[in-house]
Amino acid sequence: MKMPGMDENWEDFCERLQWRFSKLTYEDIQYQEGREDEVLNRIQARLGKSRKELLELMERMRLLPA
Repeated sequence: MKMPGMDENWEDFCERLQWRFSKLTYEDIQYQEGREDEVLNRIQARLGKSRKELLELMERMRLLPA
């Protein structure tokens, strides 16, 4: 699965996520290649969103100018 935001610098995208959702911690957004489900599960749990809601939100954020 390709996560939204992975076609840009993940660190920049994470900054935008943390700016929008201040409750996300550095540990929540730590990404290791091949472990996309883990980072999505952590973000999903912290924000209380379904997987579908989270992926849609991340896709919308990816399309917004930085």
